[in-house]
Amino acid sequence: MTTRMANHLGFRFSLWMRKKKDLQKEFKDVRQRCIKCLRNLAKRGTLSQKHKTLLVTDIITGTARSEVCLTVVAYEMLLDEASPEEFDAAEEEFADQCRVFAIQLEEGHSQKRGPQILGPGGPGTVGLF
Repeated sequence: MTTRMANHLGFRFSLWMRKKKDLQKEFKDVRQRCIKCLRNLAKRGTLSQKHKTLLVTDIITGTARSEVCLTVVAYEMLLDEASPEEFDAAEEEFADQCRVFAIQLEEGHSQKRGPQILGPGGPGTVGLF
């Protein structure tokens, strides 16, 4: 590899690292705005306190695992792109999605408590499958 090629690769890597850092900062900002919005929705009663807590916890744990959280994606898609005229409708749609995500998180937590035996009479009953 020539010195010129090495310099070019080093420059491109440097650009890539700057872009990566910019994207990380931008995503951090989106997460913070999303959490602030969840707090406001809960404060107004549009979202229950329990659902807000589940969603914020999911954002925090997802961030710690370097995973993208659906709540943040929904916030970015529905609210970050909304014009002032459509903001109220977009916020309501976001709140609806948050309730769906929170219910899914609740169901996921109840499944982690242990398997249930499902029979013809419902949970906790035994039968042939």
